[in-house]
Amino acid sequence: MSNEQERLKCHTQTHSYFPEFLNMKKLFSIRLGSLQAKLLVYLLLVGSIPLVCATVLFYKHSNEYAERELAGHVKMAHEQMLLGVKQAFAEVDRMTRSLAGDYAVQRYMETSPLRELDERAMKEYIDDKLRELPRQLKYVSDLCISMTAPGLMLCTNENGMLPDLVSQAPETLNRNDRLIEPVDAGDRDHPSDMVRYTIPLLDRKTNTSKGYITVLLNMNRLISAVQGKWTVDSHVVFDAKGSVMYRQTGDSAETEAAAALDFGRTEPFTLVRGETIISQNKLDVDGVDWYSRIQVRGQFPFSAFRSLRTTLIIIFASMAVLSLLSSFIFTRIVTGPLHRLRGLMKRAELGDLKAYWLGGGTGEMNDLGESYNQMLNRLEELIKQVKREESLKKEAEIDALQYQLNPHFLYNTLNTIKWVAKLHKTPQISEVVSSLVRLLQASLGKKGDFLEIREEIGLIQDYMEIQHFRYGDKVKMFYEIDPFAASCLVPRMILQPLVENAIIHGIEPSGREGKIHIKAWTERDLLFCQVEDNGTGLTEQTRDMLRETRELKERMSGIGLRHIREKIKLYYGDDGKLYVNGKESEGTTVRLTLPIHRNEG
Repeated sequence: MSNEQERLKCHTQTHSYFPEFLNMKKLFSIRLGSLQAKLLVYLLLVGSIPLVCATVLFYKHSNEYAERELAGHVKMAHEQMLLGVKQAFAEVDRMTRSLAGDYAVQRYMETSPLRELDERAMKEYIDDKLRELPRQLKYVSDLCISMTAPGLMLCTNENGMLPDLVSQAPETLNRNDRLIEPVDAGDRDHPSDMVRYTIPLLDRKTNTSKGYITVLLNMNRLISAVQGKWTVDSHVVFDAKGSVMYRQTGDSAETEAAAALDFGRTEPFTLVRGETIISQNKLDVDGVDWYSRIQVRGQFPFSAFRSLRTTLIIIFASMAVLSLLSSFIFTRIVTGPLHRLRGLMKRAELGDLKAYWLGGGTGEMNDLGESYNQMLNRLEELIKQVKREESLKKEAEIDALQYQLNPHFLYNTLNTIKWVAKLHKTPQISEVVSSLVRLLQASLGKKGDFLEIREEIGLIQDYMEIQHFRYGDKVKMFYEIDPFAASCLVPRMILQPLVENAIIHGIEPSGREGKIHIKAWTERDLLFCQVEDNGTGLTEQTRDMLRETRELKERMSGIGLRHIREKIKLYYGDDGKLYVNGKESEGTTVRLTLPIHRNEG
């Protein structure tokens, strides 16, 4: 293959890929101001605002949560430590009472003299028992047995401070009593860390007190033993009176300030002050009413926050990608049907009224398409109606041209007849011609399309003057016109055709004396005009025709009920109504319901 052919092939492949590239570029391009761009911004805002609020709230409440968690741990550790102290005192009580009941101690308390050899052996035995307790319990500093009768005292450390304390004999103690009291160091702010524990030494035979067993406890060692690896910065033990029994404080000013809290407060509590937590609880040991207060300092566990920034960055990036994909998917779902609907509308603009929406979108889009289809149907009906009205208008113009007469010629001719009738002294013909002239002037004149009811009644009276010449007294007229209704406006010559129709099609065929009642009244904002006769009425077939076609085919002076309906519709639209009712041989009633119109003057 030549170089030219390879170049042409490469050029062809490039052009074949180029449209696909353009489609991809068009797919992933975001135009500012478009629905896609607005949706992307909206999704980012909707997703980021709750996340930012949650982050702020997390930062705000995390410290409080960490404080509560650490305070709970401190309280639990404090309770465990006090339980250990209680168990330590219980162990001391058990071992000292076991020592008090030992046979050698009981024998040594007897008043009967012992041989020197037996006394020496017994002292050595008791001394070994005394030294056994400090070896087992590291927090026991010294132990003494004092007997009141022989005046003897045995101690593990005869040169220590306990012999002097034992010499200060306590009050008489009962069998199960104990005495626990701090060793006075002479400094109220810095009390001694030693506590003296005393129980009575009872004679089993007489059950009387023969002395005391006193144990000197080192509280620092005891608390360190029960505390284990847990670090306490300050520990104060005080009684219900607020006197400090034991104090261990740190060197910082904050520790000293915390230790100086009100010792009159005895209920259990846990306080958080900055990075310091203070816990207070009751030391539940029989024979004492003491309270323990500890202080712990340390950093709260913020290790959970270290990866928060990285997590937030990942969440924001994921949310941006999801928002971008969601905007593309949403726009494809929404704008695709919108573009199709827009194309159909352009076809409709060009005259294609059959460009219907056939579905293929979301429920809302289908509803919009159905509304568009209804609009096309309505538009097509309106166009047909306009064409029909134009056709009727042309027919009316043709009819008007066919039946049009020259008004001036007609007036002059009738006036000539009237003067001839007067010259020949025939006044009836003159009156009939005068009435006919007024009717023609009202019908063909140009004084406006509306007349007052009273004027319309006058035209009816002129018409009846003409009919009287023909029918005589066979037809009688009755008028009930409300004064307010008399000044209301109606289309001219709207009632006269109804009277004519009543005479020609109702009274004349009946062959009996006719009566026509004309009424006009108002109710609320409506004007009612009614023409009622006692003629032949309406047959069942005629009523069915009125219900189905709402028009009569018969003609009356060239104007039928159909033309009256159209005239009312032309002037009033759907606000005007014409009702025809009647029964065979009982007469006919025609009622007009019109909106009230009056002259502005």
